[in-house]
Amino acid sequence: MSSIAPRSLATALFVPDGDEYHQCRICFSRRKQVRGTGYTNLVEHLVRCHANTYEDEFRTIQRREGSLDAFVKGDEFSRTIYHWLDWIIMENRVLSMCEKVKTRKYTRLNRVSVKTLKKNMFGLEGVVQGRIKLRLRGKKVGFAIDAWTEDGTHFVAVIGVTEIDKYLLCFSTLTDKSDMGLDAIIELLDDVLDTYEIHASQLCFYVHRFNLAVQALMREDNDILDKVHALMVKLNTIKNRHHLPKATCP
Repeated sequence: MSSIAPRSLATALFVPDGDEYHQCRICFSRRKQVRGTGYTNLVEHLVRCHANTYEDEFRTIQRREGSLDAFVKGDEFSRTIYHWLDWIIMENRVLSMCEKVKTRKYTRLNRVSVKTLKKNMFGLEGVVQGRIKLRLRGKKVGFAIDAWTEDGTHFVAVIGVTEIDKYLLCFSTLTDKSDMGLDAIIELLDDVLDTYEIHASQLCFYVHRFNLAVQALMREDNDILDKVHALMVKLNTIKNRHHLPKATCP
């Protein structure tokens, strides 16, 4: 059991929401606790749902004594949008999930349409881009690019790298699916530079020395590697795929 007094926990980690309810500042859920009846329900929520974090959160708020944090409370619509976005994005769900009959039947979240969700997602994207833009301003920035093809769709991720931080600047498909060459990547990078207002003077380039070292190490075995590559290409077809276990080392 926590050594922190229940009253202190309730005051710091909950915001009154009417006469009988309080809103948790960690997860934004509402708990019933009639005034004058103690803090049992509120503390029980912290112990059950935030056992590993609520004491650290309490101390963080205490260190910000004098700030306006204790008086800030999100409105119900904002909380609803936040929870839907958190659920859909973090579990990689389709946007239409929020309108499905079974989802609405088994969730306690308020209803929201796909149109409303998209609108707020684009708004959130602008806010996040604005914050990243401020953090990159005046700093040297390098780009790490990851690209792959899955089910006929080519994806590209552009990661901005500074001395101490990394930021996912872009995760997108290519506009022209028939062109997956260098020109298409350069066009995507141009959009990234414009979006985050990164100037040419901020860019820095790195040689991938480890990659070059591995290529030099494998150069003597190029003939064997080429044969393995050719074999895997043939075994990757649907017709020949059942032969793959036979060609795989135990």
